[in-house]
Amino acid sequence: MNGHLIFILLVPFVLVGFFCLVTYLLSTIGGWSKLAKNYPRRQIAEGRKFTMQSLAVGVTNYGNVITVHSSREGLDFAVMFLFRFGHRPLFIPWSHIAPPREKSLLWCKYVLLDIGMPKVATIKLPKKVYDSYRESL
Repeated sequence: MNGHLIFILLVPFVLVGFFCLVTYLLSTIGGWSKLAKNYPRRQIAEGRKFTMQSLAVGVTNYGNVITVHSSREGLDFAVMFLFRFGHRPLFIPWSHIAPPREKSLLWCKYVLLDIGMPKVATIKLPKKVYDSYRESL
């Protein structure tokens, strides 16, 4: 086989592999994987569904790629399929979410939620998003 043909055939596999490695590392560095070990989703929560949401777990930001179900039992988080490698869906009961701490940076207001007792990770949500979750109950 020609060397160029082999290169052309291998490039897609290398790119997909690199993409999967990056998403896996983001999950580990930010704390999503730690949350997934402690709070795996067993079934999708019944409640209001919010798609294309943004949040941060630790130092990793997830812009418009999160689906959230808000229910009386808690919050269910899932990353969009394309970015899901290393990001298993989560279900966090309200009883494991510490009272929110409101913060602001310039004109942006957000809420910090410490998850777990003892704390496993911190989730940062836009305040209006968090308020809509609570109002949906």
